[in-house]
Amino acid sequence: MNIATLSGEKGLLLLPVNAHVVLNIHLSAALNEKLKSVYIGKQPKSALLFQMPAKVKHAALLQEGHIATVRAVSMEGEGAILAFNTTILRFYSPPFAMIATTIPDKVQLKLIRNEPRFKLEMTAEVARQACKVQGWLEDISCNGCCFCCPLLPQELKSDRVTILLKESETSQQYQLVGRVKNYRNVKNYDYIGISFEDNSKEMIQQLLQSIILKGSRDF
Repeated sequence: MNIATLSGEKGLLLLPVNAHVVLNIHLSAALNEKLKSVYIGKQPKSALLFQMPAKVKHAALLQEGHIATVRAVSMEGEGAILAFNTTILRFYSPPFAMIATTIPDKVQLKLIRNEPRFKLEMTAEVARQACKVQGWLEDISCNGCCFCCPLLPQELKSDRVTILLKESETSQQYQLVGRVKNYRNVKNYDYIGISFEDNSKEMIQQLLQSIILKGSRDF
């Protein structure tokens, strides 16, 4: 597992404003929660700012002094997962609802390019112009994915394609664009390896963050 530890100052340079994050606050077996949020920015030498999560089951978790583990996907370079601990300083009420936390001393960095892809089984559709087929994703990384279906039309075995995804739990939809790099048939199923184009990076970041929220490949 390729994990590096950076100083807080250097590590936070890889966390862009508006990045989707997960705040994991764990006080006990009964009182813990993973909260989806967005990184707003930093008050120099003072605090990190995050949007107030849309859904909070246990408001008591957001009290001053509680420690949160923050995880985020950075698309800088080849992509990495960032993780660090921070302490809640305070939270602000609407209309500017947000959470202020301490600036971490250290940030852990896990390079995605040197790790196996995220394993998942998510219903997907691959299309090119009027040709489309239903199937599922076998795995995904920040750079590409593997799509599988019982019978792949010849038109989709090469060239540029669009991948449409929908999460069953949240109904969140994702549209990714990539190029088919390889094709294989295994036990009557067709598989294509797809390399994502740069303009899909933001959407990939959101999808990977959702996978992390569900507990996949935490560190």
